[in-house]
Amino acid sequence: NTTPIAGVLDEQTKALDPNGVYFYYARQHVWHTAPSAYSRYITNGGGGYGDPKTREPERVRQDVRDGYVSLTAARETYGVAINGDPGRDPEGLTIDEIETANLRR
Repeated sequence: NTTPIAGVLDEQTKALDPNGVYFYYARQHVWHTAPSAYSRYITNGGGGYGDPKTREPERVRQDVRDGYVSLTAARETYGVAINGDPGRDPEGLTIDEIETANLRR
């Protein structure tokens, strides 16, 4: 027996469903659970699996464009040099291929 806490889920199967019912955490002030109960959740992030310097530079550029990663983090964590201003022109961001290759050595 499961109790959905949050997400857009199929009401019967409790599986993720973009056309399902929206369950939200704050619909109850207190959540009571039985001893040894499990809580399982699925998030939209990968949790940092793998070496960040092996992430495809284009995907890092998209993460910067979408606001998930800063220009500084792209350079220092992922070894990807990105030119442009994500705040003013997110679609105009470009990857500096030569600098990225140097950062990843």
